[in-house]
Amino acid sequence: MILCSNDRVARADALMAAAFRDAFNRTDRREALIQDQERWRKGVRDQCVDVPCLLRVYEDRASELETW
Repeated sequence: MILCSNDRVARADALMAAAFRDAFNRTDRREALIQDQERWRKGVRDQCVDVPCLLRVYEDRASELETW
């Protein structure tokens, strides 16, 4: 998997995970957030096949999570 083999992607994943954790702690709609994260993982992240794509979707997702 690209995540394990690229330091930049691993850092982007960690930043997105922190954004998710922050959003989870802020919202009272936790179940909806979990479902949204699963949708994102399957429908967006898992569709990437290269590093630039993963970096872009992790950055985008971290920004999206700021609105939760």
